Amino acid sequence: MRYTILALMFFLLSATSMAVAADFVLITDPANPAAAINEKEAKNIYLGKKTVWDDGRHVTVFTQSASAVHILFLKDVLGKTTQQYATYWKKSLFTGTGLPPKDFATDAEVKAAVAAQPGSIGYIAPASLDTSVKALTLR
Repeated sequence: MRYTILALMFFLLSATSMAVAADFVLITDPANPAAAINEKEAKNIYLGKKTVWDDGRHVTVFTQSASAVHILFLKDVLGKTTQQYATYWKKSLFTGTGLPPKDFATDAEVKAAVAAQPGSIGYIAPASLDTSVKALTLR
């Protein structure tokens, strides 16, 4: 009985994490040779700690803070709330240690910016993914 309960709990936890990961897609420009990044790399990019791709190109970071996708991305990848993320960037800007990412209002705006800027990264809802950008696998 105890093993059945443990197996059920494990299944529910893994199903929850799979559903959460499907709530956003990391994207980059189609010419970017990167096909996947791990969560630590994504976190470092979005916190301004990693500013170049492995091939040496500059990373341009885009967000969309006016969306539910933003809340899910921050929670799942950065472990932060929207307020914590905003405060992090205000502090970085004030101390001169970094500039916050360029922010957009919609998936369409993020896609257009990512498609037009080599070396860029953003996130959108999975339903908005098309061939104008390339999905990055989050490991």
